[in-house]
Amino acid sequence: MIRTLCDYKFRFAGMGLFKTENTWIHPQRTEATYEIILVTEGTVHIEENNIQRTLGKGELFILTPHISHRGFAPSHGRTAFYWVHFFTDSPLPENFPLYCAHYSETHLFKELLHYANLPNCPETAVHAILLHILTLQSLQQNPLPDSRLANDVFEWIRISADAALTAEKTAAYFGYNSEYLSRLIR
Repeated sequence: MIRTLCDYKFRFAGMGLFKTENTWIHPQRTEATYEIILVTEGTVHIEENNIQRTLGKGELFILTPHISHRGFAPSHGRTAFYWVHFFTDSPLPENFPLYCAHYSETHLFKELLHYANLPNCPETAVHAILLHILTLQSLQQNPLPDSRLANDVFEWIRISADAALTAEKTAAYFGYNSEYLSRLIR
C-alpha cells in the first residue's frame, strides 16, 4: 500500500522568522526533526551530507533529521528566512521533493507563525497549515497529471483557442497562481 501525506502523523515542533542585516553563518547542528527553510530575503548557504546549496529568495529546502547541517559560507547584508521544525511517524517518502526553486505560497508560513503563537490555538489548526505547506510542496514538484483541474484547463484552452490566451489570463480565470497552473499543465 502506498502512503500519502495524509497517512503520516505530523507533529509541529516550532518555528520562527530569522532576520538579520549583519554577516551571518548558520551554525552546525544535528536536529531530531525535519526543518523547512524558506528564504524570503538574501541568501542562505547551507550544507547537509556534504552537499552545498545556496538558497535565494523563494527557495525552500527541507533538512533531514539526524543529519548534521551547517552554513558553508557567510551570508552578507539583509537575510531572512522562515524555519519550521516538525516530526513525522516515519521518514518522508524517498520521492518527496526536499527542494523547491520557486515556492510561491509564502503567505502560508506567515499564517503558520501567527497560529503557532496564538495562546489558545488548537494544535489541529497548526498541523493543518503544516500539512497544507507540505502538500503544496509535493504537488508543486509532482503535479497530478490526471487532475480534474488540468482537464478543465485543457478544455477551456481548447474552446478559447481563438482568444489571445496567456498563462496569467488562464490562471486568473480559474483563480490560481500562474506559476502553479503552468507547473500543473507541464
